[in-house]
Amino acid sequence: MPVRSVTLAELAMRLGGAVSRDPDIVIDRVATLRDAGPGAIGFLANAKYRAELASSKASAFIVTQEHVGLAPGPCLIHANPYACFARVAQWLDPSSPPTPGVHAGAVVAPSAMLGSRVSIGAGAVIGAGVSIGANSIIHPNVTIYPGVVIGGDAIIHSGAVVGGDGFGFALDQGEWIKIPQTGTVRIGDAVE
Repeated sequence: MPVRSVTLAELAMRLGGAVSRDPDIVIDRVATLRDAGPGAIGFLANAKYRAELASSKASAFIVTQEHVGLAPGPCLIHANPYACFARVAQWLDPSSPPTPGVHAGAVVAPSAMLGSRVSIGAGAVIGAGVSIGANSIIHPNVTIYPGVVIGGDAIIHSGAVVGGDGFGFALDQGEWIKIPQTGTVRIGDAVE
């Protein structure tokens, strides 16, 4: 996958904030302060990691104004370093979302209702009467039981089972009696 790169000045313009020191430093990935190296940008959102900030090998740092002097390199100064880091990570992420459509290895009940631009991965099983909203991604090997409702822009990760039986049992004179799970699951919009 091609790696996206950006200067610190471009990040500041795109995400807000100010730049301290070299605005032309090039960033191509995010990393923790401890694991960062050249090309990486790290962040300090919790003061207990100040020592890691001072010893980090990152090319740049996302910090509040209060911590600029502790950083050993250029900084993107932002009021919320953690949220800014998340946005940088999204922007630099070289992966692309799956192509919309149903993989040939998936099983989708004829009565399931799929919104526009839904992606269903290989090995997924979508039960009868399931409703999946637009732009949702169902990764490989997900099982969605009958009647489940999933909103739009949702992401269900591999191996998830949505709507399966719970563990309802009643003990009666030494015998366990299964309690049918008669409800359903409703997942809203933009849930991962």
